[in-house]
Parts: sequence; structure tokens; C-alpha cells
Amino acid sequence: MLNLGPVTSNATNLLIPGEYNGGLHNAPTIQWVIFLSGVAHITLPNSTDEAWIVGGKNGAILALDTAEVSALGHSTTYPTEESTVVLEVALKEIPGHRVLHGGACGEEELL
Repeated sequence: MLNLGPVTSNATNLLIPGEYNGGLHNAPTIQWVIFLSGVAHITLPNSTDEAWIVGGKNGAILALDTAEVSALGHSTTYPTEESTVVLEVALKEIPGHRVLHGGACGEEELL
């Protein structure tokens, strides 16, 4: 069983249409973002770093780039025609984890 950390009483289920551009934004709060279906392409401003998240088994990311710690945040696009189903789970505090390296996780490092 995966411990998500101390969650709040708030979780949000989103249905994002295909070919949607979420633009540049910050995470609204520290949160798990769990992509249940679809594809998300996440990029960082002023960087070539990118992550392609395919919904399903390895579709969980920890979003920590709130406005308090990141001036620009990240950009998210949904490049396929398929809708993307997302579950956002707000956290009370950053859960225990370790940073493996700078940049996006490789396929073998995904949850």
C-alpha cells in the first residue's frame, strides 16, 4: 500500500478535454495529481525539462510548485484527442519522499 501522506478533506475529480492547453500556472496547493486516463505533457518555463504522463498505473505526480516557492510554475497541455481524467488530492504537508535527481522522472521511477 502506498502512503500518500497527510491529506486534507478535499479531493477534486477533473475531466479535461482533449487537445486542451492549461497554460502556465502554479499548483494551487501541495497535492498529489493522479492521472487516471489520458496524456499530460508538463514543461517548465526557461527549461527544456519535460514530463509525459500517461494516465493509469504510473500516472501519479507530486505537485509542489505553489506560488510560495515557484515564481512561474509549470505548463500543462493535453495533446491527444482523448479526454483526461484527473484526481487531485490536496495535502496538509509535503509527504516523505526523496528527490532522485533534477528534472522529470524516468519511466522506471514513476508511481
